[in-house]
Amino acid sequence: MQRYKSLSLFVIFFIGIVCFWIIANRQIYRRPQGVIIHDINYYYSYLPAAFIEHDVTLRFLDDTTRKDLAGRYWHLDAPNGGRVFKMSMGMSFLYSPFFFAGHAYAHLRGKPTDGFSSPYQFFMSISGLCYMLLGLWFLRKILLMYFSEQVTSI
Repeated sequence: MQRYKSLSLFVIFFIGIVCFWIIANRQIYRRPQGVIIHDINYYYSYLPAAFIEHDVTLRFLDDTTRKDLAGRYWHLDAPNGGRVFKMSMGMSFLYSPFFFAGHAYAHLRGKPTDGFSSPYQFFMSISGLCYMLLGLWFLRKILLMYFSEQVTSI
């Protein structure tokens, strides 16, 4: 029995290594659209709007000279003429540690600090990995209450 004491932890560690290798080598975060696409854009856009543009009302989108903003901020037009984000900001709280890590890395490496460049994309990929591993760790703890280490590992 002692031989299998932490087999499930090893399985989680192995899954983490494999997934990190995939993230690092697939380089999906370097594509022009990266990983901040579709619904993720709705949830994530609060962060660059608040901490880079300093305007969650999205008035900065009125600036027609800034071509870098085209298609980056998805919003709805409010009846009063303003702009609002379609989704709530709950996921932004979960994305924020990785946003700030990407922002710091972009500053250190001289990359664009626009909230959508490759460092931000990479750290968004890492956020998914971290939350997946956290979920697996909690699942392991729950499964160990009812099943053996071997069954939990499988």
